[in-house]
Amino acid sequence: MGALATWRQVTISREGQITERFTHAIDQLGSEKVEVRVGGIRALERIATNSKEDRATIAYVLGAFVRVHAPWPGDPLKTATPAVDEDLPWLQHRAPDVQTAMWVLGRHRAVGEPVVLYLSRVDLRGAHLAQADLADAQLRHSCLARAWMPGVDLRQSDLSMADLRQSNLQGARLRQANLQGTNLLDAQLNGADLTEARSDSRTVWPDGFDAARLRNAGVLVSPISPGLT
Repeated sequence: MGALATWRQVTISREGQITERFTHAIDQLGSEKVEVRVGGIRALERIATNSKEDRATIAYVLGAFVRVHAPWPGDPLKTATPAVDEDLPWLQHRAPDVQTAMWVLGRHRAVGEPVVLYLSRVDLRGAHLAQADLADAQLRHSCLARAWMPGVDLRQSDLSMADLRQSNLQGARLRQANLQGTNLLDAQLNGADLTEARSDSRTVWPDGFDAARLRNAGVLVSPISPGLT
């Protein structure tokens, strides 16, 4: 009984420490100083590393953080700008807190029931997401123009009406992703897995992606779905 009591006491103490660290990190996310917000995100990452049970909660918190701090500034139904702003600084320079949150989200998947990342209508232009695990993410109407995403895992993700112009998607895993209405003009798709990815007549592909190439890649081309705008 003594050993059991000791184990319970250690467990309660550990859970209390995690709760205290989590609360402090959340407080940091609300700071007006970007460096403090980055510190709070890093603190949540450390908790996610040491406590798999808390990863789902942390994913929800950081997803909300990205939606609040990086909303698409224009019409939410018109993500694409007339031209890609090639002078726009990389995300890690203009919004290091948002970039850090995306790094954490792409590295620490929740255990058990998968967590859906709701990242629709957000501005992630120039994000660095190489090898990130963003499978099953909701990225409708989001802007990822010029994003650096070689090897990213976007299987079964909803990228409908998203802007992916000039993005680097070499070796990306896009199996069963929703690419209906997605703009992939000048995107790099060498080695990408497009098996059963869904597209329609509004999907804009890079040069060279004709009907034959899409068919050979396993892309499913369907009519425009009712209500998809």
